[in-house]
Amino acid sequence: MNRVIIGALLIALVLLANWGGQLGVSAMVLLFSLAALREAFNMLEKQEIQVPRTLILIFVCLFNVLALIIPDLYEKYFFVVFFSHLTIFLLFTLCFYLLKLINGRVVERTNSSLKLDLSVSRDYEHFISSILLLIYLGLAPSFYPLIRGLEHGDLFLLTIIFSVALNDIFAFVGGKNFGLIPLTKTISPNKKIEGSLFGLFIGSLCFALCILVCKHQLDPRIISTIGSFMKGYLGIIHFKESFLNWALVFILGLILAIIAQMGDLFESMIKRRAKVKDSGTLLQAQGGILDRIDSHYFVIGFAYLVFYFFIR
Repeated sequence: MNRVIIGALLIALVLLANWGGQLGVSAMVLLFSLAALREAFNMLEKQEIQVPRTLILIFVCLFNVLALIIPDLYEKYFFVVFFSHLTIFLLFTLCFYLLKLINGRVVERTNSSLKLDLSVSRDYEHFISSILLLIYLGLAPSFYPLIRGLEHGDLFLLTIIFSVALNDIFAFVGGKNFGLIPLTKTISPNKKIEGSLFGLFIGSLCFALCILVCKHQLDPRIISTIGSFMKGYLGIIHFKESFLNWALVFILGLILAIIAQMGDLFESMIKRRAKVKDSGTLLQAQGGILDRIDSHYFVIGFAYLVFYFFIR
């Protein structure tokens, strides 16, 4: 029962944030990211991986509010988004190593090459963990307000959120009731191939229905190009563009659903390394915030590309 109540509250929060426009969505994802950041820090601590917490916190917030600072330019031109994110990563890298220098943690030259190699290897692990954390909880959620700022962004945002949620739910239901073959024995043996396929189908179908029932479609230029390819190279002359549109949108939804499940496996791998069942206890029966946003955060950047370049 607690799972149902918590799930209903999360749905209500998503709807309220979407109604609040970019500001509401940005506030929601920043709240989720900060809660998830705390859980991630705890899991890294269990693995004795040290990351600059304050620095990561600052840059996670920077990613999440950037779309609100320069909204028009940031939404209309993709290259501005790309280069601004690249600049933030370069700035983070510079600050990371300056912080190490200031704190006197620079690897000193020593006659023991083994000690030097181990120190360099450990520093490299800390840096990679910091970058992955910044991507997962800073870069990724920054695409939520970007999607909300697109034309018809309110529909696009709900489409990707609910299709990913249904993907997760039906993968769990299908695996529990019909699953026989483990999806992966090492990372998450409880996940089944049958459940994964069930979730992929339902998630893709939800994505396609939300887009097409609301009178949106793939960019006509893409349909025309693929149609010309089918006629010229496959010899298929008679086909309906409406069916082709449905098929291509479903395929885009399937690609996003696959990426979402990869995000779920990625978080399962992190938990297994940290030797924990759930990322936290904030959501009680549903675990921690990271347990709920893993698939969503992993796929949202790709969803932005789909909505920006392909859906009209």
